Amino acid sequence: MTAIPAHAPHAYRNASSEPVLMMSVVDDRMMEFFEAAASHEPPAGPPTPEAV
Repeated sequence: MTAIPAHAPHAYRNASSEPVLMMSVVDDRMMEFFEAAASHEPPAGPPTPEAV
């Protein structure tokens, strides 16, 4: 288990060639953020370098 303090910079990435799953436990405020940021349409493909 990993806990990240509030306002700490962080990033996750899969450096392997295998697909992975990640399970996160978040509080209500963080869940509201993810729900607000979610898209209702699947992406057409991977993000462009400009989008990243």
